Amino acid sequence: MIKSHLVPDSFNRAILASVAVHSAAGALLLILQWFLTQMMVVDQFGAYAYAMSWLTVLVLLSNRGLDIAILRFVPEYLSQNRGGLTAGIIHYGSRTTIILGGLLACCILIWAAASLWFIPNNFIIAKTMAAGCLLVPLLGLAKIRFAALKG
Repeated sequence: MIKSHLVPDSFNRAILASVAVHSAAGALLLILQWFLTQMMVVDQFGAYAYAMSWLTVLVLLSNRGLDIAILRFVPEYLSQNRGGLTAGIIHYGSRTTIILGGLLACCILIWAAASLWFIPNNFIIAKTMAAGCLLVPLLGLAKIRFAALKG
């Protein structure tokens, strides 16, 4: 914790709360991964890992670095009391991330359907990718909102 007359105690509590939430999320993710490895066979977990890898790439593509722009500009706008610009960049980032994430998800759904047509034994991967693609806009939006909270 930071001890200074310039830093209020509420800031220290916010730091501790943020560290606690991130630590709990990391522990939950570790436990979830362990349970998944115990419940799935090799083919199923491979399809899950493949889908999660593509999901991560698609989320990065869907927000196009707007989370970093929000981290840079929101504190500047807030310090200048320009609330309209702050709200505008957050709304723009949210709107474009949802739209682009939805388009990418539709592309993955088309790919999953086409892969079933051309490769009939590819059902596990196609089903996992189809389910995972629904998360692309939501995870992209979450990255934008988390960046706004950090900023």
